[in-house]
Amino acid sequence: MLENGDLIAVYIHSPQEDAPWSEGAASRWWLHQSLRKLHDDLRQINIELQFFQGKSRELIPELVDFYNATTVTWTGRHEPQRRVLEQTISNHLQQDGIHVNIFRDELLSQPDQFFTKTAQSPYRVFTPFYKRLRAELSLEAQEPSASPLTTRSLTTIERHVRSLTLDQLQLLNGNTWHEKLHRYWIPGERTAIEKLERFIDNSMASYPTDRDYPALNGTSGLSPHLHFGEISPTQLLDALVPLIEFGDAELSLAAEVFLRQLIWREFARYILLHFPETATEPMNKRFTPGFW
Repeated sequence: MLENGDLIAVYIHSPQEDAPWSEGAASRWWLHQSLRKLHDDLRQINIELQFFQGKSRELIPELVDFYNATTVTWTGRHEPQRRVLEQTISNHLQQDGIHVNIFRDELLSQPDQFFTKTAQSPYRVFTPFYKRLRAELSLEAQEPSASPLTTRSLTTIERHVRSLTLDQLQLLNGNTWHEKLHRYWIPGERTAIEKLERFIDNSMASYPTDRDYPALNGTSGLSPHLHFGEISPTQLLDALVPLIEFGDAELSLAAEVFLRQLIWREFARYILLHFPETATEPMNKRFTPGFW
């Protein structure tokens, strides 16, 4: 946010900061399509999305200085190396008097504050993790806080000299193999919301059984949309609340099964944060090759 209350949106492509887990070709295709949709959607509310490539810890302070920004906001990541990087950037900005907002809405819980009640240590087993989180989840749909956005005209925005076009990020290479993905997937927030609505109307009731058969279209298909932030776990929870609370027995049970799978997703990220070595090694050392 700038001093006059205007907003400028920024995307920094920094695959080196995710090494050795940088995106593959299919993920880059999705990212390109998702960013294009986001760029177009933001333009409709008069917000310019600018693209950059480089190191976040260098570019963000540079952009803050260039635009005289007073507040910087981003959605926090949960990968260990990203958390460290985010904290470094946040500390640097706050030392310069910049207000920093980090939203942790990729998950339903705050994994760095969620521990066993007895030992106050990270959970290692899914079932107790699930029971605790499920018991603490609010089953009241949350109304999004609405605040008017005052943004400057796109024609008067001074673009940073290092800003790029989406194509200049080179997320897509010269090969055309990814074109077939268009037949099966449409990235973007609107698609994610429509897909969720269709799933609830047409497939939710049979989800507990159909999800186990790959030949059936029995899943939500929302995983990549969740991964790229086009829909949030909180939005899914809000959609599940009326089914769990007021649906018939079959639909209520199906919604609970779906919610359990959503918490499995949560647990995977929780484990990665607290036990980063599990990306390449088993948590239980007895399963390490050559242990015996």
